[in-house]
Amino acid sequence: MNETSIGSLKVYLILLFLLLFPINPQTAFADRGLITSPQTSLEESGQTAIVAWNEREEVLILSTDVRSSRSALVLEILPIPSKPTKVEEGSFDSFRKISELINKRLKTEYFYRSAGPADGEGVEVVFHKEIGAHDVTVVRVNDLDHFTEWVSGFARGKGVELSVSSGFRDAVSDYLGRGIRYFVFDVVETSETTKSVNPLIYRFETDRLYYPLRITAASDISGQTYSSVNLFLISKGRINSTVISDISFSPRSGFNRFIELSGQELHEISPELADLFEGDPLVMNAYYYGPLTSLKEDLIVKNEDIHTPTLLERLSQRILEKPISSLLYSGLRSYHHPWQTIFGKFVTVTWLLSFLFGIPASIFLMARIIGDLAKRSPLRPLTKRLLNYGLAITVITFLLFSDIMEVVTLSVVCITPAGFAALIFMILKLIRRLS
Repeated sequence: MNETSIGSLKVYLILLFLLLFPINPQTAFADRGLITSPQTSLEESGQTAIVAWNEREEVLILSTDVRSSRSALVLEILPIPSKPTKVEEGSFDSFRKISELINKRLKTEYFYRSAGPADGEGVEVVFHKEIGAHDVTVVRVNDLDHFTEWVSGFARGKGVELSVSSGFRDAVSDYLGRGIRYFVFDVVETSETTKSVNPLIYRFETDRLYYPLRITAASDISGQTYSSVNLFLISKGRINSTVISDISFSPRSGFNRFIELSGQELHEISPELADLFEGDPLVMNAYYYGPLTSLKEDLIVKNEDIHTPTLLERLSQRILEKPISSLLYSGLRSYHHPWQTIFGKFVTVTWLLSFLFGIPASIFLMARIIGDLAKRSPLRPLTKRLLNYGLAITVITFLLFSDIMEVVTLSVVCITPAGFAALIFMILKLIRRLS
């Protein structure tokens, strides 16, 4: 990866205080790196993020769950590849809403100001603002030595005494070498009770989706820390699941089955997401729980890792999401079930055939009824017949592909007897011909 092509680095990368302090690692816990005083032990039990990328810009909505041994200030650090165009406070409603939308689609339930130095100096402060419970500062790093000195002074000014270790320098050096020069510092207060601080929303330009994980593993000195990372990924197409599994994450939903988000749904999650996409993007959910040492690679998604579904694929997916598809699939699954008897298989096949024959039979009967009701129409016979069948087909299609399960079930119950009668009629007619 060259310096300009590195994509949107987006994680609450919080450079673990274990890297910075020569203390007993058994007394401290961390996930992405939390900087505080040596007398305070920290534990980050999880992080949840919405990562949306439109191939030009990325929006990151990120929250962490943090607990400390006592009330203390914690410095969280997030490196990003370009100066953020927007930093603002988000809401936990974004995570709840996106979870609800995924569950609805899949019908399942799981989860959840200071002036900086002049250009050319080692560190430039490009943004500072207090946002809710967050005290956010964004800096651009031009020189590693200046940066390590600046970090010590910055932390000291926030009431956190620290000395920069070689591990910290190596981590920063790696990001600088990959073109990641912007670092977001977020100061929050923790307590003995685990709590989630309102998420922050970051928006910045990038040519690929990126979520840093390798530095997380490097921050776990004891090798005993377990944590969860829950990512909601939004893009124009479906991300190759291999990219997710290669970094030890589980591709939970949206990778085999499209889950589209409309503009209205994006706005309900966050107005910032609605502004990012013009069409209907797809959402996927990836999850990890386990030792931090297993997170050896960053999440990098390039254009070639994303498949944009065709119109036919989107149409097929929408048909498969209809209740009628679930009913038919249940019948087929029942036929292949190990406990199914021969008689049960016969009943299942009879029902499926009756339903299939019932569709044209119902269309024929409905067209005849419509024709009888419109006998006095001045239209020509052929035109009337075409209109009658066109209207019958429209009504049957609307009923069968309704999103209301009760309507679909009632339609199947009415159509199946008609199909069964048609099937018996055809069998009897065939027997007469053979005899």
